[in-house]
Amino acid sequence: MALTFQEHWIYSGSTSVPNALLQNYRKLQLTADECLLIAWLMQRHPEESFVLNIRESCQQFGVDERQLFSIIQHLMDRQVLEIKQREAQDGKKVDYYSFKPLLRQLEVLFKQNSFSVEKMSQKDVNVLTLIEQEFNRQLSGFEIEMISGWIHNDKYPQELIVAALKEAVLNQAHNVKYIDRILLAWKNKGIQSAQQLAASETRTKNAQVDVKPNETASQSVPLVNWVKR
Repeated sequence: MALTFQEHWIYSGSTSVPNALLQNYRKLQLTADECLLIAWLMQRHPEESFVLNIRESCQQFGVDERQLFSIIQHLMDRQVLEIKQREAQDGKKVDYYSFKPLLRQLEVLFKQNSFSVEKMSQKDVNVLTLIEQEFNRQLSGFEIEMISGWIHNDKYPQELIVAALKEAVLNQAHNVKYIDRILLAWKNKGIQSAQQLAASETRTKNAQVDVKPNETASQSVPLVNWVKR
């Protein structure tokens, strides 16, 4: 006897999607299709890490391998998905996928929702707003947590954070981690204020233009790349 639609629906199982993902996927700058892919992968692979079945995934979502890996790369860029290699029994390297970064971001968003924006310090709000304006996008939960750490844990002055933001934008690096590396580089050089930064930049420029008499003195001064210094 053939199953009715209701029986087939019940016996074929169901997919559990975290409400936190559905409520916050836009804040994570994910598309609805990417959210659906995440939900499907979570249902297919409830374990902590998994090996991605490329062919099955492509068939399920009607995409080719290039399109699939483009989506995966975006999920990695948004700090939602991570890939780690493990060595199989035959000695070959195998890629294992994990949504641990997504869970960390959702945890951050949950903590943020536990208190209202009004309870955030005005300094936090000002810095977050400025960075979002410069990057022309919303910040992820992970990025907000990192920025809050600059203010409350590292005790970076707001002026120094703004200066690091300007350096990142000038270097076309709209990335909070890049700003973090700039701030760390300054900290390692003993730069703890905007005044100390200005003095350091002045010394650097003076050293660059202090050329020998037989050298050409009309060379342009390059932008200081603090990340590589």
